[in-house]
Amino acid sequence: MKRFLDHIAENIEGQNLNELKNNCYVFPTQRACRHFEELLKDKFSEHTFWAPDIFSIEEFVAFMNPDFVLASEIHLLTELFEVYKKETPSINFEQFYGWGKVLLKDFDEVDRYLVDAQLLYQNLQDIKNIDQAFGPDEETLQALLDFQKVIDVSGKGQLFAEFEDTWKTVGKVYGLFSELLQQKGIAYAGMLYRRTAAGKGKSLPFNKVVFAGFNALSLAEETIFTTLLDSARAEIYFDTDSFYLNKSKHEAAHFLKRYQHLWKSDQVHWVDANGFASAKHIEVIGVPQSVTQAKIAATIVGSNPAYQAGTTAVVLADEALLYPVLYALPEQQVPLNITMGYPVLSTTFGEFTRLYFDYQASLIRSEKQVMVPIETLNALASNLLLRTENAALHSWLSKTKQQLISWS
Repeated sequence: MKRFLDHIAENIEGQNLNELKNNCYVFPTQRACRHFEELLKDKFSEHTFWAPDIFSIEEFVAFMNPDFVLASEIHLLTELFEVYKKETPSINFEQFYGWGKVLLKDFDEVDRYLVDAQLLYQNLQDIKNIDQAFGPDEETLQALLDFQKVIDVSGKGQLFAEFEDTWKTVGKVYGLFSELLQQKGIAYAGMLYRRTAAGKGKSLPFNKVVFAGFNALSLAEETIFTTLLDSARAEIYFDTDSFYLNKSKHEAAHFLKRYQHLWKSDQVHWVDANGFASAKHIEVIGVPQSVTQAKIAATIVGSNPAYQAGTTAVVLADEALLYPVLYALPEQQVPLNITMGYPVLSTTFGEFTRLYFDYQASLIRSEKQVMVPIETLNALASNLLLRTENAALHSWLSKTKQQLISWS
């Protein structure tokens, strides 16, 4: 079966390779960018040409706003805390941290969907303004009306009063936070989406921008796509399947049908994978315990030469299975590309860090001795990072176990 990226590459004519340097390709993820770059190298290996710029969508909006730097979450939280503390002086950073992460996520969504933040965060009782803000969206309006009935009943309580005060404060915080970030030249992703959609970024330096692989777009993305299509400087490829696209109602095609109606342009391509037309072979293997599942999966992948890198995917139901699968792979080299995240706390170093802090927290010092639970020390000493042939370390651990007093 032909891959989606192959369809895009096929539309690049060999004689027009010199024009690629004036174009830009934008994908939803960095992984898709890397695969497309490799595909261009393989397809045109006998040609010499300047490669086009290839971005993920977040890299693209950052590229269009060179005066701003995408800040890390912790950096944004410290800046947001300084603003929020002016409205709530009694709060400290530890108390603010969890709420601050929620606010950052909300602000990001507000900007990605081009919501009027001042209208959103105003007095919840002003239902007339809410009606004007959401217009003909009856479903959303009804949900807000239902919520208003709930808060009318409980509105006399302290909890609602505190919530309403907080809600009013958030609107002001959003405005002050946005101003502060603009002054400092830093941003979160949603802020750059809004700026790009509003045309506040730099002038587009490309003749054409090709967007590929998108589905459910935010309103900012939709606005960016529409603006470039209207100026004949964009081309869009959607990865679809006639199985659901040609049906009158199917949840998988919900957004795609909207874009079919919105963009009636020959620059919008609907790539039909037709993946559901042929029969599929599905084998269910029942085994006890998750580790056994990991071993079976690794054995299947490692022992069958038909499963080639780049055309075979192993999908894990639990990210904790990643290490068991990797350890279970056969000793011979199996080319693979890991595209999932893994919790730092689940790594050997993360476990060591947790055990070390447990050890420090359990210490009880007096003038003449230090006491620690022997179980805590044993757990720390058993960590892989400390399993070493270093005689001095083992000697110290042994001596420490003898000197420290254990209690139950």
